[in-house]
Amino acid sequence: MMGKGQKVALFAIGVNLVLFGMKYLFGELSGSVALKAEAIHSLSDVIASSNVLVGLIIAKRKTPSFPYGLYKVENLVSVVVALAIFYAGYEIALEAIKGGASSLQNLDITIASVFCAMVITFGFSHYEARVGAEIESPSLIADARHMWVDMLSNTVVLAGLLSSLAGFNLDRIAAFIVVFFIAWAGGKILIDGVRVLL
Repeated sequence: MMGKGQKVALFAIGVNLVLFGMKYLFGELSGSVALKAEAIHSLSDVIASSNVLVGLIIAKRKTPSFPYGLYKVENLVSVVVALAIFYAGYEIALEAIKGGASSLQNLDITIASVFCAMVITFGFSHYEARVGAEIESPSLIADARHMWVDMLSNTVVLAGLLSSLAGFNLDRIAAFIVVFFIAWAGGKILIDGVRVLL
């Protein structure tokens, strides 16, 4: 039977899959480099949340060699989450360097989709962080931080899209700003995970 942490991690995988689908679809419809990059970021979130789920399952296993369970596996998973965040940042930078469409399309519905993604991400990240603190799960807390950065990067993407309505195309600049948020979150999670492992 799945524990509370495992259920939340499984739910996180589903939420991230939905967010990836939304961002990819509207990134294609609008031609937004930043939104396409966010879709790649959300795909890395699916991988990160999957690692969290596996870590939570393994951490509870007890063996003669590890009678208290493999609880530090969760911290190892946190390090893997950090590496996934760094990879997402690399992909976003590549997309921004390649450039995108000179003018964005379908802005109204695309802006609405990004706002919807922000609401979903904000709500779920707070829920996941609360459960992680309640059950003392470092990997769930790390995943919640990862999702919180998604909400911040979605805000930057939204600003880039709104700038197009005012006659400016700041989409590529928004994509580079997203990389900063990703690097910050990845560094924090990596340092926390390595500190416990050492």
